[in-house]
Amino acid sequence: MHSGAGASSGGNGASGFGTGGANNAGTGSPNAGASGTGTTGGAYTGGASGSGGTVSNAGNAGTGGGDVVCSTDPNLVKATDCWVGCDPTLSTDNPQGIQGAFYTFGDGSSCAPVDPPCSAAGICLSGSTAIDATYAKWGCGMGLELNATGGTPSAKLAYQGSASCFKYTLSGSSGGNEVRIAFTQSKDTTGKVSPYVSIPAFTNGKSGTICIKDVSCQGQMNCTVGTEQYDLQINVVGGNTAGAYNVCLTSLEPVMSGTSTLPQICGAQGSANATADIGKYFAQNNVFPMNNDNSLCITPGINGNTASFTVDSAKFATGATLNAYPSIVDGWHFGRISTDTALPKQLSALASANSSVTYTGSVGKYDAAYDIWVLPNAATTATKTPAGGLEVMVWLNSAGVNPAGSKTGTYMGWDVWTGTVESWKYVAYVKNGQTTFSGDLAPLIKNAASISGLPTSSYLVGIEFGFELYDYPGTGFAVKSFTSDVK
Repeated sequence: MHSGAGASSGGNGASGFGTGGANNAGTGSPNAGASGTGTTGGAYTGGASGSGGTVSNAGNAGTGGGDVVCSTDPNLVKATDCWVGCDPTLSTDNPQGIQGAFYTFGDGSSCAPVDPPCSAAGICLSGSTAIDATYAKWGCGMGLELNATGGTPSAKLAYQGSASCFKYTLSGSSGGNEVRIAFTQSKDTTGKVSPYVSIPAFTNGKSGTICIKDVSCQGQMNCTVGTEQYDLQINVVGGNTAGAYNVCLTSLEPVMSGTSTLPQICGAQGSANATADIGKYFAQNNVFPMNNDNSLCITPGINGNTASFTVDSAKFATGATLNAYPSIVDGWHFGRISTDTALPKQLSALASANSSVTYTGSVGKYDAAYDIWVLPNAATTATKTPAGGLEVMVWLNSAGVNPAGSKTGTYMGWDVWTGTVESWKYVAYVKNGQTTFSGDLAPLIKNAASISGLPTSSYLVGIEFGFELYDYPGTGFAVKSFTSDVK
């Protein structure tokens, strides 16, 4: 759960190494870092210096020398002399309208300046993060100006080109640190956090797609999703973890359409690689127990306000018991909380809980279902179990399994099952044969609370959708789209 903004986005100069505020730093201090100065610029900078946390100048056009052979490689990392667009005086060589310099930025202690940042290995950063509750040591990053004029002086402009997404490949290890890919929303990011997509820590590189429409503030203060983008930035986040990292951007390719993908997650409940933020939701692998006999991997995705995931692989010791519930979560799940500020919601104030879902997968022993949590009190990260509360399931389809408890009636065309699971009450609504759902869950939630004896002072704390998997035939299970809107 993000509990506040990190410091401001910094280092916006072309090839300038900033010592200013963080690009989407950790979950603590909302204060911007102090402005810093950049090192001498690289190609097309004419020796000008970029500034850190304040507005930075793109490189000035270089003078003299012979003709430059411009790169035509679609991988922007291969750009001539670290400048995409090659010749600042021409627009015909700007791939999908992109012109500008690669640059690096940092907090002044978590990495060493790289100028120019381009090398045979890619755009690379290395250093060590530290645990810092003040987030003064917020980490380091690399960026690409999307629309800079070049010339003397160079001016940073809003991107007007046709690219809406970027395919990326990162190599190396993030040293146990989260990595965030952001699009800055203004020329001057001092005191601001740029909206981003979060990537969990990795040890052997990551690849995927990042789309402009899919970044979000994820609960950060001093963050606004605007209508203009200026730079793409990749930040190794410091402050939360101490670890040595060595990350290179080896490929960056603009594309006109796509859906943001997040790296595959394969961890067991509670592990670092078990969940991934996707907008106001998070995806969870949720395999139990995780050992040599039980394993599961999923790949989350996001498309604007719509979340998704695909089950990539699974191996279970036996199909006799429930082995996993890979799912998307809006709100609370056993101590993990998404950034949706609409939850928790007291039942007495609950007007609606509209949700939509589309999924595939209908083989083996499984159910495709919502899992909804109602607790006596508003859940926090310290709330590790739903003891004393209510679990409400809404089954859209199933094979080979039944809900807990027994069938006790019908409600609004749904079969109703009631019972007890561990230390909480359980109500399931079952109507098989549905691969899509769009409607208001509030009537079911309130009915379940009523028949379970929970007062209206109780809180709706979480809405999830996924697959309860007993066995895994090896294909087909995916949530194509999921939304949740609690009022």
